[in-house]
Amino acid sequence: MSVEDYAALPDVLKVRELRYKISRPGLRTRDVTLATKPLDAEVDTAMELAHLYGARWGHKADLKHLKQTIKRDDLKGKHV
Repeated sequence: MSVEDYAALPDVLKVRELRYKISRPGLRTRDVTLATKPLDAEVDTAMELAHLYGARWGHKADLKHLKQTIKRDDLKGKHV
């Protein structure tokens, strides 16, 4: 990040912090803290956001497995 980009950042950044537990039989319970931009809490409930976050990591794991299977770990996206 350049000095100019850093200087352009706001002094205060509002975030919405969600804390929840992930419990799976046979595995340790994990405490997760998720920080997002402030979304409408009535529309985007904490449970929905937790589910979406979990689904995202499931998709990332599936994609990694696919790239390993076809022996193309070098494949990358254009954007983060």
